[in-house]
Amino acid sequence: MALDNELTQIADRATHALERIRANLAGDELIAMLADMVAVSNSTAWHTATTQVIADLTAATGTPPATLNVPVNAHWLDRDRLTEGLSLIMAEAAEADADMRLLRMVTGEPIEAGQRGYQAGLLADGRARGWRRGLESAACQLCTWWWRNGQVWPLEHTMPTHTGCQCVPEPVI
Repeated sequence: MALDNELTQIADRATHALERIRANLAGDELIAMLADMVAVSNSTAWHTATTQVIADLTAATGTPPATLNVPVNAHWLDRDRLTEGLSLIMAEAAEADADMRLLRMVTGEPIEAGQRGYQAGLLADGRARGWRRGLESAACQLCTWWWRNGQVWPLEHTMPTHTGCQCVPEPVI
């Protein structure tokens, strides 16, 4: 699964950016910069995922799509939503807890954006008849249960995820 590796790399870059930003900014300036960074990471993950749809379906069918333009869902770019979440983390958490929660947000957001972007790409392309859950290498009990022995789901069914989940949908032609 190439997509899970790509999304992990985006999350890793976000982690490094978080460390640099957190060391140099504080307060509202920190929150604004992190919200921008997460929105950019989300957009990158979404576009990476929709590009992967093109590669995966072209490999599976032998035919590239006529076109595939799937704009990023506004939810993933919503700086007000991101700012509110980051502000809550900073206001309510002790410093060590805040660091952990910030890390979870800046890595989890782009991974989920990529998961959702891939599904949006599959739906927009229309050549797959469904998808099955591609389990991450260290899949948890919940993800294994959601996998349901390779159950094929309709394209319209959103793959369930949880915080920290790195599973990705795999197209079924």
